[in-house]
Amino acid sequence: MKASLSGDLPGNVKEMLARTRKNAISLFLEIVTPEVVFENLPGDDKGTYLFVTSVQIEDLLLKGSPHRTKSVSKLDCFIKGIKILCKKFSVETTNAAQDLQFKQDTSFFELLRLHTYAKFYRRHAESSWT
Repeated sequence: MKASLSGDLPGNVKEMLARTRKNAISLFLEIVTPEVVFENLPGDDKGTYLFVTSVQIEDLLLKGSPHRTKSVSKLDCFIKGIKILCKKFSVETTNAAQDLQFKQDTSFFELLRLHTYAKFYRRHAESSWT
């Protein structure tokens, strides 16, 4: 199954994105910045910490929400970043995307699948049947 991108992207850019075969987080890191900033904040309990991930998108510093693990903190920040990039480049795939719901009892990989890959597959499936 091939994911498709729509919008005002030139054909060569769409082809490059399809050829990367990278997940959204990896591609986002390569496009935006190689440097990711983590902050450690004191948690509610003594001796615990929360992680906040930040990335720079041109003149905008994007900060994620505090989370207990670095991986969930990165996912939160990068999903917000992907939405900003998609708006900037008029990619319609994630314009209707909802923010992540981290309070649910799901694994990191299920959240990643639900909020990245599944949206592209669903979009492709809808366009294939019309």
